Amino acid sequence: MGTMIKQATRKDMVLIGEFIRRAYGIGQKGTSQLKFPGRWQWLYIDNPFISEADGKLPIWLAIKDNAIVGQTCGIPAEIKIGDRMYRLGWAVDLIVSPEFRGEGIGRKLMEEYYRYFQVGIAISMANSTRRIWQKLGNVPLKPMHIYLYPVKINKALVRYVFGDRLRFLQGLFAKAMNEALLIKRTFNFKLRRYPNESIVEVSKFDEDFDALYDRTHGDYEALVQRDSKYLTWRFSSNRQFEYRTFVLKDQEVVKGYIVVRKPHYREVNIGHIVDFYAAKKDIDTIDDLIFFAIRFFGKSVDAIKCFSSVEKIEEIIKRYGFLKIEKMNPLVLVPDTEIRSRIASVSEDWFLTLADHDLDQVGFNLDKSHSS
Repeated sequence: MGTMIKQATRKDMVLIGEFIRRAYGIGQKGTSQLKFPGRWQWLYIDNPFISEADGKLPIWLAIKDNAIVGQTCGIPAEIKIGDRMYRLGWAVDLIVSPEFRGEGIGRKLMEEYYRYFQVGIAISMANSTRRIWQKLGNVPLKPMHIYLYPVKINKALVRYVFGDRLRFLQGLFAKAMNEALLIKRTFNFKLRRYPNESIVEVSKFDEDFDALYDRTHGDYEALVQRDSKYLTWRFSSNRQFEYRTFVLKDQEVVKGYIVVRKPHYREVNIGHIVDFYAAKKDIDTIDDLIFFAIRFFGKSVDAIKCFSSVEKIEEIIKRYGFLKIEKMNPLVLVPDTEIRSRIASVSEDWFLTLADHDLDQVGFNLDKSHSS
């Protein structure tokens, strides 16, 4: 019997759970429990941008002999490109069981995903997935970078950044880097000031966030709709992490916000600047928020992770001492040639942070000492 491709419904949840456990493993060395069922339900059941009029989910399954042998998924959202809104799917979790690879299953799954969304985006992807995407109608975006701000360097952090390349020199490397950091920070005058006292913590995303987005979304050619509906789902409804949100106000008007989190118990001791937003020209607000986040984490973490696609924001990040640790080469899949042409014309002006795609997840930051 051949392999059948079908779109999933809620009735497939048990079979999907079994497939995820096989694919990612269970127990201390596995990560399936980080993906299913809690995170899976948040992404595909609780997501307010999913339309289940026909009972189907944005998940495609490859079935053979009544078992799932492959899947791909799209996390739905709405994205503004130019002055128009489109149905977006962040491409995630293209998986084919090892014994069925080489049969074209991955390509068939991606073709179904490709036809479903107006715009599909992957910021980070496996090389095998990239090869499939490059055969479809895609638009490459400019290269982007993950940044890390070292607070105190130890073996775990060196292993996180370099893998096993410095296996026998991790201790010496950490000591030398800590001494270099001390010298550099002594002369970094941007760190020798007080945080903006207008920054306060908030417990919910309300109409002030809608007003901020309404005033400023025209500044950026492409960004996910960052209104209260999206932000509430993205942060308040995600129970895997304890996100904290701070806003910078000027005469009771919210000028910008930042969302941060401390590490999950299975992660390397890295703080995350997950999201931030302000008017494009309001660089001072972004500067104040980034500085606030550095002070917020203090010495409670070994490093702080951050990501931005905006050049002016990258300049701020680098001036504070953040270092590039990973290069991203995002691709956008667009079946409609007119939309594809529109996206190609603005490929240099996207607003993206760790809150986009599926960049903020435990699996990317595992502390391997917890699984040994």
